[in-house]
Amino acid sequence: AKPAFSTYGGDTPRVVASLPQASRTSRRGENWFARHAGAPRAGALTASRDDPDGAYAGAVRVILADLRSSRSDGDPQTVLVTARHAGLGVSALAANLAIAAAEEGDHALLIEANGANPTLMSLVPPGTPATPILLKGVTRNGYTLKLGGSGEVMVVPLEETLEDDYGAIGTARASQGERLDGIKNNFSFVVIDGAVIGEDEAVMMASAATDIVVLTPRGYRARESTASLCEDLAVPRQKLFGLVISALPPQDGEADGEAA
Repeated sequence: AKPAFSTYGGDTPRVVASLPQASRTSRRGENWFARHAGAPRAGALTASRDDPDGAYAGAVRVILADLRSSRSDGDPQTVLVTARHAGLGVSALAANLAIAAAEEGDHALLIEANGANPTLMSLVPPGTPATPILLKGVTRNGYTLKLGGSGEVMVVPLEETLEDDYGAIGTARASQGERLDGIKNNFSFVVIDGAVIGEDEAVMMASAATDIVVLTPRGYRARESTASLCEDLAVPRQKLFGLVISALPPQDGEADGEAA
């Protein structure tokens, strides 16, 4: 496994990659899912699929390759994407990692766990049938997105659980068969669109992750240690995979470090 800290900065978390700002539409002029499946435009959430030759897609592939280099055989690799501040593109990176992994052959699952800003339902084309999936004792709706070729991602948005929607239970079971029970036997690569560090949801999801990627603003300076991040997420340090530098400013106007 790769170290969670840089070899040149003591306990400073290592930087995995820098992300440019994801384009809201592709070079081809519109969202891929909108063209092929009648979905609403998902913008930056599908940048790696819409613009595979773009800088953002290239950075996502670098991060994915780095993550895969640390994967061990056995259980699925589960990646939590989180940040200190809102607005840094956590959902976009999570979605694009799942899409890129699926396009490269993984059975990919994308789970929304950010109650403050749920966005993943915008990926789901209207009329997509739901598949019940049991996650940590809770049955939620999953939606399979076909990516072309054999690639597909199952997206589990935050908006609904089947216990609250009896109509969805009947529809899903009639069209998709029995409920998927858990992750281990169905998926090889799982990405969690996480809440910001400091919220209870972030700690809960960190406990389930094998690797944690933390987005931080551009202009980062080494003011935060691996130890402090792991303490706030309540995880051992080997789970912290590293930092990804975001081109977006945090919503609250704070910077995680000094200006460049």
